[in-house]
Amino acid sequence: MAAYRFLLLIVALLWLPLHAGGSSSGNSSSVMFAGYEWAVRENATPQGPGPNIFSRDNVRVDAQGRLLLSLRKVNATTQAASAAVVPETKASSQPAHNYTCAEVSLTRPLGYGTYSFEVAKDVHALGQGDPFIVLGMFLYKDDTHEIDIEVAQWGNPDPSAANGDFVVQPPTADTARYWRLSATRHAVFRFTYAASHVAFLVQDADTGAMLTQWNCTASSKIPSKHSDMLVHINLWLFRGTTLKLTQDVVTVPFSNFTFSPL
Repeated sequence: MAAYRFLLLIVALLWLPLHAGGSSSGNSSSVMFAGYEWAVRENATPQGPGPNIFSRDNVRVDAQGRLLLSLRKVNATTQAASAAVVPETKASSQPAHNYTCAEVSLTRPLGYGTYSFEVAKDVHALGQGDPFIVLGMFLYKDDTHEIDIEVAQWGNPDPSAANGDFVVQPPTADTARYWRLSATRHAVFRFTYAASHVAFLVQDADTGAMLTQWNCTASSKIPSKHSDMLVHINLWLFRGTTLKLTQDVVTVPFSNFTFSPL
């Protein structure tokens, strides 16, 4: 009997490392990217932003060490089941939720400093230019403690409309700027968060050319470092819907994230 119990203990010890969380697979509750641990968001029912369903299956780290965030089309069986619960009509204002989304966040706040997100793909017109796709890189605690860089047209189908924004939430004339991102194969999105200002910029990672920049100097509206905002990266759908997206999967690869404290 003692030998049998010893054998069970050995099997258990061998099993645990294979099934523990924290790996880079899509089924983990966290991933390691750029030297940081990122919590992976998962919710079975629609939640904000959007609202959308966020799935851990849409987050992974590839063999090159890149963080991959995806929008993934829901299969026909799942769509049919959802439709049976919440009937959709052409007149309905309810989103279809035909795609699941992706979001990760750091597990600890970093405070004042420079946050850089390096994207290894042209993101100016994701999903054949669907204006409901939103790519976000931001600090967040709640809706009044938030600093955003977003690539989004917010549902505006005009191909010449602004498709990017810098915002210290909530947006006002002195805390938000909107701009147009052109086709860029490899870009760095960056902001420096300080007590008196937030300096935003977007740069071509290959040439070093400055694509756009803006300083928010509304110091009374900038969250304190004690607000403990966490870094988030997400890929989601405004109003939980699409206009012309037909691809089964839309993926954005992040090749790096860096932070330099002030």
